[in-house]
Amino acid sequence: MLDGGTIQITRAVEMTIRADGEEIRISHIPATTREILAAADVSLGEKDLVNMELEAIVTGEEPIVVSRVTTRVASFTQPIDYQVERIPDETLEKGISKVITPGRDGREQLTVEVSYADGKEIQRVELASSVLEEPVNQVIAMGTLTQASRGGRAFEFNEAMVVEATAYTYTGNRTATGTNPKVGTIAVDPRVIPLGSRVYVEGYGFATAEDTGGAIKGNIIDVFLETEHACRSWGRKQVKIYMLD
Repeated sequence: MLDGGTIQITRAVEMTIRADGEEIRISHIPATTREILAAADVSLGEKDLVNMELEAIVTGEEPIVVSRVTTRVASFTQPIDYQVERIPDETLEKGISKVITPGRDGREQLTVEVSYADGKEIQRVELASSVLEEPVNQVIAMGTLTQASRGGRAFEFNEAMVVEATAYTYTGNRTATGTNPKVGTIAVDPRVIPLGSRVYVEGYGFATAEDTGGAIKGNIIDVFLETEHACRSWGRKQVKIYMLD
């Protein structure tokens, strides 16, 4: 040793490498990831992944993890969602719609390259695509009409809707709004038709939403009639109602 010189001693440390389902331990002085892998006789494929930069210095504080990446090309078909077109229709009441053309999904063929790291998919890259069947857009006519005439009486309305209508008669109780039920009173679901709303019910006439009922949920109404016989004659039917306010 020359006078005034120093000696630097670098001690080997335990290194851990995880690759191919195994854990390899070697004793090595701190070196680059690339050098440690070479010392452990662990080779890397072109697409393999390592949790550390190859030129980073490894000190053994954390393991080197190698993920083997493989790829395969796959082809498959998938649906092409159809679009919905809405067109105004002056012959339909506002709130009423009608399907003019049913929608139909199309089909396309995709070719993709799928990458796997240690058997688990990590990436898909689309290589090619071709349409096998074009989708058919659904066309819906949306009503815009806000005027109607029934029984020789014309009226304007905000919107119309189709509901299921049943009938009820006297129960001895007042309505949910505190009135005495009478012809022209209907029970509704307030979440659909607010209490107090004035409506026109086809086959029944002008009415006010004054009551509720345990079975009246959603698009269902209960019209008041004078007798049980009238209620049975009414039955259960689909009717159109017009919201007047």
